[in-house]
Amino acid sequence: MKARIILTIPMMVVLVVACTNELNNTVIDYDSKPSHIDELLTIVARSGDTSDTKTAIQPDGTSIYWTEGDAINLFYGSSSSGEFTTAITEPSEVAEFTGNLTGSVQGANAYWAVYPFNAANTCDGDGVTLTIPSAQTTVPGTFADKLNPAVATSPGLDLAFYNVGSWFIFSVSQDGITSAVFEGNNNEDIAGTVRVTMDDSSRPVSSVQNGIKRITITPAGGGAFTVGEDYYIVLRPQTLSNGYTLTLKKGAELKAKCTVSKTASFARSQARRKRNADNGLTFMADYVDLGLSVKWSKYNLSDNGLVGSQESYGEYYAWGETETKDRMDFNQSTYSLNSGTSITKYNTNSYGFVDKKTILEPGDDAAAVILGDNWRMPTEAEWTELLQQCTWTWTSINLVNGYKITSKKTGYTDQWIFLPAAGYRVELDANSSLTGNYGFYWSSSLDSNYPNDARSLQIDTYSHGVSYNCRYYGLTIRPVLDDTWESVTGLSLNKNTLCLSENNTETLSAIVLPQTANNKRVTWVSSDSAIVTVVSSGLAAGTVTAIAPGSATITATTEDGGFSSSCTVTVFPSVPNEMVDLGLSVKWASCNIGASVPEEHGNRFAWGETNTKYNHNWSTYKWCSGSYDSLTKYNTNDSYGTVDNVTELIQGQGGDDAAAVTLGGDWRMPTSADWEELCNNCTGSWTTYNGVFGNLVTSSKNGNSIFLPASGSKTDTSVSNLESAGNYWSSSLYTGTPNYYDGPHKAWYMHFHNSTLSLQYIDRYYGYSVRPVCD
Repeated sequence: MKARIILTIPMMVVLVVACTNELNNTVIDYDSKPSHIDELLTIVARSGDTSDTKTAIQPDGTSIYWTEGDAINLFYGSSSSGEFTTAITEPSEVAEFTGNLTGSVQGANAYWAVYPFNAANTCDGDGVTLTIPSAQTTVPGTFADKLNPAVATSPGLDLAFYNVGSWFIFSVSQDGITSAVFEGNNNEDIAGTVRVTMDDSSRPVSSVQNGIKRITITPAGGGAFTVGEDYYIVLRPQTLSNGYTLTLKKGAELKAKCTVSKTASFARSQARRKRNADNGLTFMADYVDLGLSVKWSKYNLSDNGLVGSQESYGEYYAWGETETKDRMDFNQSTYSLNSGTSITKYNTNSYGFVDKKTILEPGDDAAAVILGDNWRMPTEAEWTELLQQCTWTWTSINLVNGYKITSKKTGYTDQWIFLPAAGYRVELDANSSLTGNYGFYWSSSLDSNYPNDARSLQIDTYSHGVSYNCRYYGLTIRPVLDDTWESVTGLSLNKNTLCLSENNTETLSAIVLPQTANNKRVTWVSSDSAIVTVVSSGLAAGTVTAIAPGSATITATTEDGGFSSSCTVTVFPSVPNEMVDLGLSVKWASCNIGASVPEEHGNRFAWGETNTKYNHNWSTYKWCSGSYDSLTKYNTNDSYGTVDNVTELIQGQGGDDAAAVTLGGDWRMPTSADWEELCNNCTGSWTTYNGVFGNLVTSSKNGNSIFLPASGSKTDTSVSNLESAGNYWSSSLYTGTPNYYDGPHKAWYMHFHNSTLSLQYIDRYYGYSVRPVCD
C-alpha cells in the first residue's frame, strides 16, 4: 500500500487531518504506528512558519518554496530513519517527497523530520541533532541552496516544518569584497552542532552541542559580493548582549570591521538587517611586512580578534589558554594545563605527564583559535629574528609607552610596528598593575629546561629581549601571519561503516585534505555513547569502543574549517550463534559454523559433508567416485552417476547438513529459497567488523543485521579470495537442465564480493562457509 503523509509546512497551526489513499480511497488512520515501516511513503510538505521557511524567496518577499533536488531526513523515534526526496522541477509551495523508513519501531512515539538532509543528522526520540555550518555560501536576495534548516515533529504523520535559525542580512556598497566573517562581541556560540527540541508552543528550541563562534560567508561560485544586493547568514537564535561584528575582506589581505556594540536580539525565524555594512570603512591590512619570515600583526590580541589600535594593550592570556580571565584567576590552581602542581600537557621533564611537546598546538594557540586563517602566536625564534633584524626605539604613541620596531631589511626600512608596554597579570603580585613601563609578550615556545615556564619577550625602558615567565601568568599576545600555512579543505574517514562486537575496539582514521595542511586536529563525537564511545587517540585518529548492541554514528570534525565526516557503527552481541530475527521466515545465526564471534571465518565444508578436510577436489569428495560424473548421492540425472532424486541435504544427526549435525536442535543450513529471501529483503554494506572485511546485511523489515565475513573459498589445499569475497552454501542441489557445464554435481550458494548479494551455483567439492538458520 502506498501511504501519503501530510507534512503541513505556510500555516501557524499544525493541522491534524485524515488522508485518502490514492489507490483505493481507503481512509488511513495516521494516529496508529505503521506495521511495516519499509513501505514506500509519499510525503506532502508545506510550511509551519508564516514566511521565510526554506531556500528560495519568491517575488512577494515572504513566500518560501521547495526547490528541485531538496531532500529531508525523516525519523520515527530514535531507531528508524530514511532519506526522502522530491521530484519537482519548479519551485513549489507544496511538494511531494518519497522514501523509505528503515530500522526498528520499538518504543517510537513520534515522527521527526529535518531539512536539509544530512547523513550526520540524528534523532534521539525527543529531539534531533543537526548542524548550522560555520562556512556558508550565499546568493543575492535569498538563502543559498540547502542552507536554512527546518524541523518538524508530530505523534502522528501530520508534520509542520519550522525554522531552526535566525538570520542576519547585509549588503555592501564597495566593489571587490570577497568574504565576510560574522561573530558576537562576547565570544558567543553562533553556529555548530545543535540539538533541537520543541517548546510548549511546538516551536523549535536549540541548544549547543559543539559550538562555533564565527561564521564565514562567501558568494556562491566565488568572486565578490554584488553591490546593493542582500545576502543572508543563518545563525543560532540568541541575544548577543554586546552586539556583533561583521569583518569584511577584500582578498586575503585587506579587511574592515563593521561593529555594532549595542544588544542585538536574533529571534528564531526572524532577521536583523545591516544595509551597506561597509559604509565609511577603510580596508587595510592587519599586518606589516617587515621582510622577515612571518608578517607581524599591527595590533595585540583580544577575545574578539585584533584590538584595532596600535597602542591598545588587548587582553591577557595564560600560556596555552585561549580565553582571557580576571587578574585574580591568573594562578596555578586555575591554570587549565595543570592538575594541582602537575603539568598535564607540554612537558619535557618530570613535572607531570611527559609528552615532549615544545610548541603550542593550534587548538591551544590563542591567536590561531581566535583569528583563524593563517594567524598564530610567534615562536621564540621569530621573536629573536625580530630582535636581530629590526631597530628598537623606546617611545610613546598617544601617551602610551612602548617600542617602535623598524625593519633593517633592504626595501622594508619604512615598515614598523609598535609594541605597547602592557605589563602582565598575576593574582599574587601587586606589580601586575599596568604601569606602562614594562611589558611581556608570549611566544608559542616552551622553556624546555624548566617546563613550568614558557618563553616570552620582555620589554622595559632600558632593555628588550627573550626571557621566560611562569605559564599561568597573564601576558599579552602579538600575533603573526604565516603565509606558508595551509588551511584544511576537506575531510573523509577511512571507513564509513563499521561493525564491532560488544567491548571490542577499533581505530578510525581521519583523512584531512590537503595532506600538507598545518592543522590536522579533529574532534570526535558519538551520537549515542550508550552504544558506542569514541576518544581521540592521535592527531587525526579516534578509538571506537562498542558498549551495547545497536547502531550509532561517529562524526569527526576538523578544528580548522569545521569540515565533518561520519561513520555508522553497528554493535553486535558477543554471543556465539545467537538467533537474529531479520523479520524473515527463518531466524539467522550470528556466527558461521566453527566461529565464536561474527567476524571469525569459521570452518569450510564441501557441500553435503559435515567434517572439515585439508584437500578439496573431486578425488576427495565424499559423494562421488573420484569425478563429477560418478555421483553416489544427491543426483537427479543418470548421466552423473547413481540417481536418488534427493535435492535437499538430509538433516538431523547422521545426516549431511553441517549445521544440523554440528549444532543440533532446530539449526540447519539455509535452503536456496532462504538465501533468496534474504537477498530480496536485506541490503548489504561492504565494511569491516573488528578489522575483518565482509558484508553487513541489514533487514528492510525491521532494521536488524547480521555480519557475513568475506571468508573466500577453498580448492585443493589453498584458500583464495580471503577478505575479498564471501561464499556460503545452501542445502539445495542445483536441479536445472544438465549440459556440458551444469548438472547435479553443482549446488546453490550465496556469493558476494562487494555490497551485492547474489544466488549462484558451483561444483559441490568447493570448501565454503556455512551460516545456520533456525525455523
